[in-house]
Order: sequence, then C-alpha cells, then structure tokens
Amino acid sequence: MKRIVNKSLVKRKKLDPIHVFLQFLMMFLTLCFLIGASYFIQDIIWFDKVETVIPLLSGAFSIIIANLFFYRSSLKGKERRGFFFFGIFFFILGILTVVGTTLGVLTVANRVLIDFPLIFILLALFIYLFVKKDWKYDNLTFWEIFSISLFIFAKLFLVSSFLFVEVKLIEFSYLVELFGYIAILIGAINEVYEALGGVRGAKRGKKK
Repeated sequence: MKRIVNKSLVKRKKLDPIHVFLQFLMMFLTLCFLIGASYFIQDIIWFDKVETVIPLLSGAFSIIIANLFFYRSSLKGKERRGFFFFGIFFFILGILTVVGTTLGVLTVANRVLIDFPLIFILLALFIYLFVKKDWKYDNLTFWEIFSISLFIFAKLFLVSSFLFVEVKLIEFSYLVELFGYIAILIGAINEVYEALGGVRGAKRGKKK
C-alpha cells in the first residue's frame, strides 16, 4: 500500500531571513523613491506619444509574463493549475491593454473609472498576501507583493492627476505601472528558473 502523507504535516522550507529582509528593504526604498520623485518629476517634459508607448510596453510585458506562467504550468511542481490561470489572466490583460491603447479606448478618463475601485481591490490583495506570509517560503509571492505595491502607487498617481489640476503625474503613473509589470516578470522568470532547477535535480537523483 502507498503511504499517504498529509500535506499539512509537510514542513515547508523557509527562505534565508537575510534574503527576505533585503527583498523588503529594496521594496521599501523603491516606494520611498517613488514618493520623493513624484514631487520633482511633474515639470519634466516627456517624449511624444508616451501615453501610448509605455502602455503598449506594459501590454507586451504582460503577454510575456503569461507565456512564462503557461510554461511554468507545464513543469512538474506545485500549483500547476494556479500558474495556468495566472497565464490566462495576464494574457487577457495584455491583449486588452494593447488593443485598448491602440484603438484609443483606454483614455485617462476611462482609466480613472477603472483604476479608482481597483485601488481598493489591490490594497486588499496586498494585505492578504502580506498577512498570509507565503513570502517567507516563496520568492514569487514577494514579487507579487512588490508589483501590487507599484500598481497601487501608479493608480494613485493617475487618479490624483485627474482629480487635482496642480498634480501632473499621468505619464509617471504609466511608467510606475510598467515597473510593476517588470517586477512580476522578474518573479515569473525566477519561478521558472527554480522549477527547472528542481526538474534537473530530480533527473540527477533518478540517474543515481
């Protein structure tokens, strides 16, 4: 008979505490930099079509992230179905962003209507992931938290720019949002790398 192991009894391996500390220190310093930069960047003259180019890049990154999650779901390991659904989400998000930006549907006013309630959803998700503390065991969870924090700031900058005439952070909000996609992209690449390392390790174990 096969031995049945209760998954709840399997002790998860924690990440190095110093590694976790440095990750969150980087996130804290980045967010502090964004707050400081928002006071000085408002008078910058941005290049033409920045409101089109940067969202298109964000959409492209989202599609790349989707493909990484699809690939991760094809590998052995934890939560393969979850990675597949992550892939679907980012693929749809990327397509909608690219198409909406190209057709001019995603205007500033439309973005504000979407982003204002989304701020509270992202904030709730940020708190949930932080309190759950999976970041002690999983690098991807940290990059999810980091990217969500960047998305929150990006949407706060956009909404405040729309509501207050003296605030001019629309272009900066698009740039911060792009950084959010880059953060989750780094997490996805790291996740695939770790999964491939696990597969290679398993193959070596079988050969022995």
